[in-house]
Amino acid sequence: MRYRIEQQKEPISVYTRWLGFFFLSLIVGALHIGAVGSLLRLIGLIPVAIWLLNRRTARFSRPIFWSFLFVLWVSLTSIWSIQQAHSFSRTISQVSFLLLLLSAASYRFSSHEIAYLKKCLVWGSRITAVTVLVSADYILGRIYLNGIVQEDPNYLCAYFSFALVLALSSLVSGSARGWSRIGYALELIVYAYIVLGSGSRGGLFAVVAAVAVVILFTSPQNHKTPHLFRRIFVVAVLFAAAYIATTFIEKDILLRFSLQEIEESNGTGRFDIWESALDSYAHSNVLRQLIGFGTGTARDITYLSGFSFPRHNVFHNMFIENLLEAGAFGLVLYVMHIFSFFGSALKRRDVFCIATMVCMIVLSLSTSIYTFKPYWNIMLFILCLQGQEPDEADELYGEEPPEEELLEEEPLLTEEST
Repeated sequence: MRYRIEQQKEPISVYTRWLGFFFLSLIVGALHIGAVGSLLRLIGLIPVAIWLLNRRTARFSRPIFWSFLFVLWVSLTSIWSIQQAHSFSRTISQVSFLLLLLSAASYRFSSHEIAYLKKCLVWGSRITAVTVLVSADYILGRIYLNGIVQEDPNYLCAYFSFALVLALSSLVSGSARGWSRIGYALELIVYAYIVLGSGSRGGLFAVVAAVAVVILFTSPQNHKTPHLFRRIFVVAVLFAAAYIATTFIEKDILLRFSLQEIEESNGTGRFDIWESALDSYAHSNVLRQLIGFGTGTARDITYLSGFSFPRHNVFHNMFIENLLEAGAFGLVLYVMHIFSFFGSALKRRDVFCIATMVCMIVLSLSTSIYTFKPYWNIMLFILCLQGQEPDEADELYGEEPPEEELLEEEPLLTEEST
């Protein structure tokens, strides 16, 4: 006798819908409205308000623990900051993010809600791509968002990581079929065009790192085609997409990615900035080395007498920036904060989250993405995965239903369903 388990899709909660809208509205994080900051900050207040009104508790986890300690520490650095106004502004942003994390950690999410949130992440990337194609400016051949929506080309590349990772993993796993394969291939051409056209070397390295993770670690969903052949095919598709994209990009922009150009420009001056920042740290007093100069004070540090910098700018490296702003203590807490989320993704073997986190971490080596919304989004999504409810089949049978049982529901977390 065969038993049939039918699992009806549960309704999506109000909190999940608003968190999904926050993910979907990714591009408005680059829409600034005066002293308020980005419009996305206001949207982010809604899921926090829902949490405060209905829950006000949070589920303890390692990412929450390290996030709380890190935000607490950087908030304390405002007390001894060399520029308290800048530190206070940064602290507000960090506390806002911590509240979002706490709110996500207080809910349980069904597999249907997880699939919904993942779709919102992906469509946030796609909406960004459409916005760039429609409204981008071309300055010296590079793609810029300079209108109402403004974003640095180096940051812009990571906005597409969610949809890019999905498209690649769908092709590698074999979950994409029929016309969806063509659709994903066209998407890859668009993302290749924008990433290469931005002229951002750090952005390209970050995207390539994510691509490598997907190709190497995505598991097949069927065995009709040898997995090695499928990987080779996807790599060929990537090269074809990149080649097609380059036909629309000025050659001077493509030369930016050559090793000779990187060496001659010193990474657009980044190598000199990093060297000066580390030298400044080495010549700081022991107390400042331990506790830092205050969060959000990177530019202010460059003006301190006795420190020599090639230009007054942020340090373009999150680890070096935390070392000087929050000291050795702050750097340790930052590393634990970031890698607690990465470790959670590794534990779940979720290639979508692992690849996206790798993209963000690599990008943070050449940019200052302290309050970078795509980074926030993937960390929030990882917390939601931690709070995923077990499926009905798991509750009845443990990890898997018996072989003689029939589970008719279509999987909700396949790449195709997204």
